[in-house]
Amino acid sequence: MTLTMDDIAFLAEPAAPAAAKATGFSGTVKDNEALNHALQVNTPIGVDIWQNMHVHVEGNKSSDGTQVNAPMSEAAFLALLAARK
Repeated sequence: MTLTMDDIAFLAEPAAPAAAKATGFSGTVKDNEALNHALQVNTPIGVDIWQNMHVHVEGNKSSDGTQVNAPMSEAAFLALLAARK
């Protein structure tokens, strides 16, 4: 999925209510690959701004890396980072 500057600005504002921001936004997170101990995050962390959006995830792969494709809490993300050390 290619993001426009407006999309990036939209996704960077987690403080706003997700329902108000979700109107008309949909997308696909597709064919991403995490290799060689890489950490790839394809999702919101902390505030689930995807909760009222249609987001389809397909074809993502991880080979000796870690990939996150579903919204997760900040606590879970920090635990993931700590476990990677």
